[in-house]
Order: sequence, then C-alpha cells, then structure tokens
Amino acid sequence: MTTTSGRSLVRWSLYAMLLASAAPIGAALMAQGTTPPSGSALVRGDIELTRSSIQADRMAIVTGFMDLTDAQSTKFWPLYREYRGEAQKVNDETVRFLSSLADRSTSLTDAEAKKALAMHLDRQERAAKLNTKYAKKFLDVLPSRKVALLFQLENKMDAVVAYELAGVVPIIGDGDRPATPPDNRN
Repeated sequence: MTTTSGRSLVRWSLYAMLLASAAPIGAALMAQGTTPPSGSALVRGDIELTRSSIQADRMAIVTGFMDLTDAQSTKFWPLYREYRGEAQKVNDETVRFLSSLADRSTSLTDAEAKKALAMHLDRQERAAKLNTKYAKKFLDVLPSRKVALLFQLENKMDAVVAYELAGVVPIIGDGDRPATPPDNRN
C-alpha cells in the first residue's frame, strides 16, 4: 500500500467510523417519537453509543493496517486486549466526569473548575504513562515501525472519539452566564 493510498484509507475508515457512531443516535431518537433525553442521560447514551461503535471498528482498523504475521499476531493480540482494557479504565473516568458536567444546571465555581482541570490533567498524564508502558511491551513483540503505526492508529481513533464527545459536552460558562462563542464578525 502506498503512503498516499494508506492515508486515504485511514481517513475514509475514520470518517466511516465517525458516521457509523453518530447515525444510531439520531435514528434511535427519531424511532422513539418522544422527547429526547437531556442532561447526563443523553450524554451517557451518546458516549456509550460512540464508545461501543468505535471499539468494534478499532479492532477491524488495527487488524487491517497492522499486517501481522501469525507469530506476531499470537503475541500482539493478547497484549493489545490488555492495553485496551487498561485504556478503557482511564476512559471510564472521563465518561463519569463528563456525565457529571451534564448534570449541572449552573456553571462551575472557580474551585470546581480548578478541581476539574486538575482531574483532566491527571487523566491525560495517566494515559500518557499507560501509552509509554505499553509501547515498551509492544516493542518486545513487534518491530518499531509497526508499534509506531499502532500508536498512530490509536491516536486517530481517539481523535474521532474526542470529536464525538466534544459535541455532547457542555462548555464551562463564566459564573451564571452560559458559555457562548465570541462574535468575531467585524
């Protein structure tokens, strides 16, 4: 596969994954014929739909791009499942945090915002440490180019999840004033 066609395939696979994860949300709401849920119930539902869709697609995308030999597959897949299990624990904390934001009817206080920022940075640090830990383990069973490819794919798939989550997470406002984008029209 050439670099250009490989990039194109990744891009289209990720676009398809994004569309596939968003489509069930709208279809489920339309099929219900009722008022859609709001607040944390909607956020949790959106997040869970996105996560389950991405997880199934994640395995297929990794399989399609890694081009592993039988010997490499035997060592890689158990390690990859272990890695994803640990990554999921960090992601679960993010889901709980985002759901708690959706439950709020008022903006965060300064103290709450400071705590939320500290929690966010802590989760990012733990995710980075997890990636470092598993990169070393993957390097024990795969050539470095394949490990680099794996983490590139993981980063792209995580970006799709982050994009989806950004659409359902409320923006932190300033006091009692809701957060709104600035009007940059001149």
